[in-house]
Amino acid sequence: MLEYDEVTGMATVEQRNKFCVGDRVEVFGPAPGFSTGLIEAILDEDGHQMESAPHPRQILRIPLTPPVAPLSLFRRAEK
Repeated sequence: MLEYDEVTGMATVEQRNKFCVGDRVEVFGPAPGFSTGLIEAILDEDGHQMESAPHPRQILRIPLTPPVAPLSLFRRAEK
């Protein structure tokens, strides 16, 4: 996670592994706590909606709640 905008609830991430809209994720990182969330939308750098994020190292924006700390990691939750 590169940054989190608390006003919009959008996280800017550098994607490493493929994930899709509808995936449940686990978020953990430098701030205390662990949370889960649902990927409800994925936006590319130009603001275009995407159904999946297939390209490693692509910069994307996703809405995430509750707020997350920069440098947090997220991964797809086990089904």
